[in-house]
Amino acid sequence: MLSLLMLFVGPPAALAAETAETSFHAAGYGNAGLDIPMDGEGAQFPSAAFNPIFLWREGDRILVENEISISDSDEGVELELEYATVDVDLWGPVLVVGKFLSPVGQFTSRLHPSWINKFPDFPLIYRAGVLPMSHLGASAQYAFNFGSGQKVTGVTFVDQGPGEGIGGEPSLMPSPVNPDGSFGYGGRLAFFPMPSLELGGSGYSSVYGADASSRYTLMMGDAALTLNGIGLDLRGEFTQVSWDGGAFTGAWAQLAWRLVSLDAVSWLEPAARFGYAAGDTFQGGEMERSAGHSSGAIELGDTPAYELCVGANTYLRNNIVAKLAYVHRVEVDEPTIRAQIAFGY
Repeated sequence: MLSLLMLFVGPPAALAAETAETSFHAAGYGNAGLDIPMDGEGAQFPSAAFNPIFLWREGDRILVENEISISDSDEGVELELEYATVDVDLWGPVLVVGKFLSPVGQFTSRLHPSWINKFPDFPLIYRAGVLPMSHLGASAQYAFNFGSGQKVTGVTFVDQGPGEGIGGEPSLMPSPVNPDGSFGYGGRLAFFPMPSLELGGSGYSSVYGADASSRYTLMMGDAALTLNGIGLDLRGEFTQVSWDGGAFTGAWAQLAWRLVSLDAVSWLEPAARFGYAAGDTFQGGEMERSAGHSSGAIELGDTPAYELCVGANTYLRNNIVAKLAYVHRVEVDEPTIRAQIAFGY
């Protein structure tokens, strides 16, 4: 690894100059929730979670990032490495090596932390178990400015590729074992026609299985309109996934409006989310959980599933939010009132 860093940041003397100043920072987030099913079943506290994040900067161009998920649920204490990367600034583009959050779409890499997510759980398409949460490999991140607020951003990555799960289906949980010796490839390209509007497209594809004869393919489009001056956030994603013997289609759209222009209720944020999912899921419902986010996989039936979520968020501080939401996933589960308090630090 040291030789790789030297290749990009310069000879040993220059590297020594870069490492003269180091810094360490601890951050993270946590949450606890309450579920009240509307079908008469008893209320329950489904989980509590704490996600510490450790950042270590070496000079101006090297950053080490790590996040650990620690959650307590009915299955006991769960410990999971969300990501662990070394980021190297290549005088513009950034090389990221390690286990990193999936850059496909926008939700996983930017919105999934509980104190950022507008609802107590994930959108329906991320509950189906067919989308990767992270990758083990390397990525390059880059951006180009065109002036007047217009820019293009992109991520290109290579990863270990899916393993083979139950029934010969892909296993999306990153593993250091790569039995077929093949890699997966993907990326995302986004265009900002104005600073408040982002239009993105993503893709990922890899062979999998012991003989590398099967293929997993993921395509996604996303859009986000963020008007910070009036507190409006409108965004959504559409995805298509295919693998040998299965296919999945889904979408979600979300509107959140923090009432910053009304001083008396500037702490209040009404929100609504709609979702759609149809097709197959993996037999074991296998997915990498993001601990404490109520994101365990669900099973879809033969009928398309629809999601309706309406709620309100109360900001006790800008980094502490109390959420109350009505969540109904038609053809999946019963209507539920969900409450959650989440914090970031």
